[in-house]
Amino acid sequence: MRTGLSCLLLASLIQAGLAVKFSGEKVKLGKAKCTCDFNIKPGPPCGGTAKCDKKCSGKGSVSVEGFEFNLQCKKGKCSISGCQAEAEPPVGSGSEPGTTGSGPEPLPITGSGSGEMPVPMTGSGSGSGPEPLPIT
Repeated sequence: MRTGLSCLLLASLIQAGLAVKFSGEKVKLGKAKCTCDFNIKPGPPCGGTAKCDKKCSGKGSVSVEGFEFNLQCKKGKCSISGCQAEAEPPVGSGSEPGTTGSGPEPLPITGSGSGEMPVPMTGSGSGSGPEPLPIT
């Protein structure tokens, strides 16, 4: 029981730490121009809280740095609904022809020398038979 409550408390603290805060954002709600502070919790679904200047009353759609939501305010007390995180283009998608994955390009094998080419190991590493002789 304690373990379950501890996990729930930890998850709540982690979620609270992931909130994105925006201060002094200027938004337009209907005819009213408001200055608001937002505390957005990303994730499916995103949500959050908002507080605007006391003269702010109205409702409208708001977009703030990657988040879109409906904001409704009455004398500065606001509620957020319909929150969505805007889609960002993926980074390193490998969509260019002939590329996949990430990381540096492999270096070409260079150099010279004499001797036999190494033989790749085959098999699963199990079986029966005599021990291999050591390399001399």
